[in-house]
Amino acid sequence: MDSLNLVDRLMEAGVRNAESYRRKLSDNSGEPTVLRDLASEGVAALMFSMAGFVVEMGESPDLMLTGFGQSLSAEVKHFRYKPQDAVDDVKLREYNDYLIAFGNTVPSEGTAAWKQVADVAQRKARQYRAGTPNLLVLESSSPHCVDDGVVRTAVNILDEETVVGTNHHLSRLNGIVFLS
Repeated sequence: MDSLNLVDRLMEAGVRNAESYRRKLSDNSGEPTVLRDLASEGVAALMFSMAGFVVEMGESPDLMLTGFGQSLSAEVKHFRYKPQDAVDDVKLREYNDYLIAFGNTVPSEGTAAWKQVADVAQRKARQYRAGTPNLLVLESSSPHCVDDGVVRTAVNILDEETVVGTNHHLSRLNGIVFLS
């Protein structure tokens, strides 16, 4: 969905501050990768709106959600298609009937994908609001590297870190929503 169509759909859905979001998209129109990252915010806003939430788009948090007797805040992060995805696409096409390893970002990026997801949650921890449930919404354009299993592993690591108490802001994170 192109960004103009997305903004029109947000406005039709009654998402608040959609016009400000349109300006943000327009300001970044010359940067296709940034534009795609920003589109994740719109996709998440539309999803929550369709689920019955009143949605307000902002800067920090990216989304304020109200519905079902609850207010929530949400930060949104887009994981881009990675160079390893391209390598894995070729490997998967070439090895038709064989099991092969894929999704390993360590050789190309120096860090495992689950660690990248956990790092995002930790970096955004200071933006999580006290006194309200906080969600981290992750959208992935990386089909082989950032998937359900990777996110589940990151959640397990984050749970352990919350119990140990190494990052008290992280305890404000109440859930991760994964869009793939």
